[in-house]
Amino acid sequence: MKTLFITSTSSYAGKSTVGLCAALNFPGKVSYFKPLTTDADCRLFKKVLNLEQEESELSLGDGDFRSRFSALSENTDLMIVESGPNLSYGAYKGLSPSEIARALEVEPVIITAGSIETIVDKLVMGKGCFSSIKGVIINKVGYSDLNEMTSFVIPSLEKVGFPVLGHIPSYKVLRMITSRDVQEHLNAEVICEEGMDKGIDTVLVGAMTFDAALTYFRRFADKVVVTGGDRAEIMLAAMETSTSCIVATGGVRPSPPVIKKAVELKIPILLVKGHTYAAAKEIEEIRPELRPDDHQKIELIRKMIARQIDLKTLLE
Repeated sequence: MKTLFITSTSSYAGKSTVGLCAALNFPGKVSYFKPLTTDADCRLFKKVLNLEQEESELSLGDGDFRSRFSALSENTDLMIVESGPNLSYGAYKGLSPSEIARALEVEPVIITAGSIETIVDKLVMGKGCFSSIKGVIINKVGYSDLNEMTSFVIPSLEKVGFPVLGHIPSYKVLRMITSRDVQEHLNAEVICEEGMDKGIDTVLVGAMTFDAALTYFRRFADKVVVTGGDRAEIMLAAMETSTSCIVATGGVRPSPPVIKKAVELKIPILLVKGHTYAAAKEIEEIRPELRPDDHQKIELIRKMIARQIDLKTLLE
């Protein structure tokens, strides 16, 4: 049996994305273990890989680490183990990434993301956590940074002992949230529900005149527009452009003409009681979540990300 242990330098770096890519491209039976959580990642792997265990069994809970690992790895060809959100998380339970690596006698794969300076600093600081590593994967690389990444950063990391197994561009489809995410995060009332799964890439506040709003909105695609529920002209201007969702604030229900047009164009309208800028700030803090029914994202992970990383070394 092979064991792939994945950790990261920070939260939301992309451990589950890389793990799912490996699982979907592995020819044998795969199992999954994330000891320190029962979160959405366990649900994702259970459903996408059709695992027979319950979600709660894919994490540790109050059980024994070695016993749970042994049970999950029985009759399995590849065991994917995912650490907590960073290189120190879990130390309070004796399950930091370094302790997991020692317990399983495996070399970790470290996923990292962020600015070039942050990536280098965190990797160098984390090097002492492990006796050896299998490699590093740099995720969410901006397209403006790709040349510097390949010409300078990767050679520099390899020079100081970090085998780089790939770098993954920041794919728009993977970083987008949906109206459903916004509705859940804001606990919003759904006024128009058609198109709730459209991707959102930009958050805009509508607090200007109709003409100014129209010019402004045309500069951005795949956006959510946040504006007062009484600003019918702003909502109508948004619907003249590429808009994925409208959030009406102040607890004011949009007028019938606005709702009618939204229904025709299949643009969701969500209603919240709070202020416009507060709602916009909350939306900006939403992290994209990979759901089992996000077939487009999962297929991209299976095909495109597999081309960006050294799967052969990853799965040795």
